[in-house]
Amino acid sequence: MATTTTLQITHTAPFASVYPRGALPGSADGCLALQGFVDLLSGISGGSVAASVRVQAAGTAAARASGTLTLSSASGTVGGVINGVTITVTASGGDTVTAAAIAAAINASTNALVAGIVTASSAAAVVTVTAVEASKTTNAITFTASGTGVTASGSGRLTGGAGNDVAGVTFSKL
Repeated sequence: MATTTTLQITHTAPFASVYPRGALPGSADGCLALQGFVDLLSGISGGSVAASVRVQAAGTAAARASGTLTLSSASGTVGGVINGVTITVTASGGDTVTAAAIAAAINASTNALVAGIVTASSAAAVVTVTAVEASKTTNAITFTASGTGVTASGSGRLTGGAGNDVAGVTFSKL
């Protein structure tokens, strides 16, 4: 049985160094394109190219963990606590408007425990918080409601994350 492994690389190398000697994506010369990829990996492992590398091995279908905040006659300061970070707004204009404000506040967070870790959206009086990464490890993200008239799904954490992740490895140019 075949296994799929996904490799995501974010790097600082210029385009020409990834596809050297005229090998462009989609060109007939796949060997040159493959050599460019090998050269990029060599630069990352040797430290001459700064990069972030994330490997995800498929054994279980990858899925993002998520949770919901449901507003019902919310009042006062309301929101949620994500990864220990409290994000709140003042309830105003009804539950639907407040839910949209909470989602916007979550997405605007610059706290490293939230930004790049989760995103939020709202529909009616429900805020859906979703992990950015598809992984079973995202089920560890803590998630609770804050304020009057707000309830959180689950039992204090996001749920539904799946996938056999290998932790991301970061290489940095010295």
